[in-house]
Amino acid sequence: MQGYQIAFQFYEFSSVTALQAQLRLTDQNSFENSSNAPFQVMPYTASATPALINLTLAGPSLSFIGQAPTSAANQGLQFVLWVTAIGTGLALNVEGIQPSVTASYAFLGYSGRGSLVLGNQFIPFPTA
Repeated sequence: MQGYQIAFQFYEFSSVTALQAQLRLTDQNSFENSSNAPFQVMPYTASATPALINLTLAGPSLSFIGQAPTSAANQGLQFVLWVTAIGTGLALNVEGIQPSVTASYAFLGYSGRGSLVLGNQFIPFPTA
């Protein structure tokens, strides 16, 4: 089965709100997490990286809650994972992102990238 490596990026610019989000695939695709498809949590931009209070990756869902900022520093997190490639893209539901958070996605090795918004959205798979 073909798949893509995708990065979901979250940046909190108010220095007040804890980073958190729930991403749920609403189609036949799923997030992969195995020795052949590793899942990575990484810093995003030059901002502070919050400690994670909760992180769940299970099939079609990824959710996380970061620790609230303890200083005036902005926070950023990036999740890099593999996703199956059934159909022409990902049907994704995004919840829990606060107004002070910008969220985006990028397919690694491709030019496919864009913003994440609250609610349902469609992310097309990149073309070669």
